[in-house]
Amino acid sequence: MIMPYGRRATQNDSGRGPAEIDFNALWDRGYVPVIKDLGYEPVRADQDTSALIISEMLERLYFADLVLADMTIPNGNVYYEVGIRHAAQKTGCVLLAAEWSKQLFDVAQMRTVRYPLPEGDINPGTAAAFQASIKGEIEFRRNGISPMHQSIPGYPDKVDPRKAVTTRGQLAEQAAFQTKVRPCARRPRLSA
Repeated sequence: MIMPYGRRATQNDSGRGPAEIDFNALWDRGYVPVIKDLGYEPVRADQDTSALIISEMLERLYFADLVLADMTIPNGNVYYEVGIRHAAQKTGCVLLAAEWSKQLFDVAQMRTVRYPLPEGDINPGTAAAFQASIKGEIEFRRNGISPMHQSIPGYPDKVDPRKAVTTRGQLAEQAAFQTKVRPCARRPRLSA
């Protein structure tokens, strides 16, 4: 499981979800029962105990049959670990987030399982609704192909370098177009 730990502010606008989430309670009362019901062993990175935490994290992300990532709040560690998993394995990474949350641009484009989270302390009713909303979605999405493997034909070891040349050409065309239209965007708008 990739997720924040402890109590974290959501940084949401007033009225959009709770001001704070107890991610430890979400783990214990929400994720752990679902992961067990799906036949997996629930493991979270804060359970790594050695001085080589990075090595343990990399091994866990590479060898895990399934990685769930809670993207509800922007968290650099979560985003970093998702990127590693997407590059390391073709399948077995499911992104999840509260219905009211907004992800950063690149991540917002990825398929994400949405769940209800009306309060941040994770009372029994919230935990039950959470579990009911994610279990089937995880089963459905766990074999989805990661963006890295989907976007780069032949990744990781049979990539055709000529494809990158095509990409460079497209980027050069896009940069030239942006250079042409940038002055138009700076002009004041005429009012009617």
